[in-house]
Amino acid sequence: MNFSKRALWSIYRRPGRSLVIFLVLITIFAFVLSALAIQSASQRANQSAREKLGSEVVLEFDYDKTLRNNQTEAGVKQINSSEVTPVTMDMAHGLTKLEHVIGYNYINYYLFAAEDFEAIPSPTQQNKGDANPIGHSFKNNISFEEIWNTSLLKEFKDSVHILIDGRHISPDDKDRQVVLIESNLAEQNDLNVGDPIKLRSKEGAVSTYSIVGIYRTTKTPADLNSFYISAVDMPYNKIYGSLFSLSGKNEDDPNVLVGRAFYYLDDPANISQFVKSAQAGNTVDFNIFKLNANEAAYKKMTAAIDSVSYSSQMMLVLISGSGALILTLIILLSVRGRISEIGILLSLGEGRAKIIGQFMLEMILLALLAFSLSPLVGEMVSTKLGDELLASEVAVSQREQEAFIQDAVFMASHDEVDIVDTIDVEITLEALKELGLIGLLIVIVATTLPIVTILRLKPKAILTKTD
Repeated sequence: MNFSKRALWSIYRRPGRSLVIFLVLITIFAFVLSALAIQSASQRANQSAREKLGSEVVLEFDYDKTLRNNQTEAGVKQINSSEVTPVTMDMAHGLTKLEHVIGYNYINYYLFAAEDFEAIPSPTQQNKGDANPIGHSFKNNISFEEIWNTSLLKEFKDSVHILIDGRHISPDDKDRQVVLIESNLAEQNDLNVGDPIKLRSKEGAVSTYSIVGIYRTTKTPADLNSFYISAVDMPYNKIYGSLFSLSGKNEDDPNVLVGRAFYYLDDPANISQFVKSAQAGNTVDFNIFKLNANEAAYKKMTAAIDSVSYSSQMMLVLISGSGALILTLIILLSVRGRISEIGILLSLGEGRAKIIGQFMLEMILLALLAFSLSPLVGEMVSTKLGDELLASEVAVSQREQEAFIQDAVFMASHDEVDIVDTIDVEITLEALKELGLIGLLIVIVATTLPIVTILRLKPKAILTKTD
């Protein structure tokens, strides 16, 4: 009888032993498959979060690094305005030539006062008049952003802002004093496309702009989650103006300053490559500036998912290792119970390789049966396990975010992100392939070690021990 028939006969003649090994194998395979499925689902959720945040990268002054550099034994020295280094047009333009950049935007930020119209008051506005045009306590303050191209803004792409009349501000407007205003502000002041408005700077200079477009925002004061909201914080009081409309300069001057430069990539997956390419060049001093790919929001969104992924990795290692160990011990006991069979086969001239092949084939056949049923068991286990792990980690992340909100209650606004609280755990072909490789490795290790230990003995020694 060849070794393959002996393997089938052994499984049939030893149903108790075969059942125990099968149950151990299907348990190992189900949990290993669950861990692999959860890891795969976590990766998809991370990718989805990255896509939700978009492929936008911002070049800006690195406040955090400057604060760390300002730290002394007496504490942290605050940054004053003279220490804030603006981005130059030369720097900003240099990065637009890098691979994967499909668009870019430049923005300058100003605080103006409405001169010939009324800003929309905030719910907590202190009505102190506007003797001083700049300051959070005065009702007519306006948030003004000089911008290269409003159509590229994330708010418009995500339909947070919707253009309802007129047109966007474009690079062709760089030499014109034109603005885009919010519909509530326009309605309150009976303003339309083509009308002029006047804005006053903190120096007292009054500039006249022509309205070329009106947009509606879905943002509300309630979205700010702040104890105190001033007029300048109101989403309806944000006006977009053409770039260089104040300075009168243009992008051809390499020393022209911009507040921040935005780069739009062809795919969020290429953000890391873009950052590495930028850091490898000499256009920007990254001791002073940084490229912000919204990493803080991304980490907040995926904190729970990352914890679940880490837990599944640990589970994969522990289950594989402990499963292989348990299976090795079971097979070792089984082999010891069959030591006389091994001795007889050796004495009859059966090759050691064929004896090892017989025992390994027994395990592989049982493993194949367990593998075929593991997706059914693994799907139930992975879904339940993934939901439980994620719910636990989401609760922790939400408590941390709530604590941050409480600490930031007196701030004008703060970033609040939607924590990823669901994952779609499913058994994929890739996970089954990985399970097959891991399972085969476990079977080989668990089978080979006990058999090799026994086969080191001589046939006579084996039969003598049996007697």
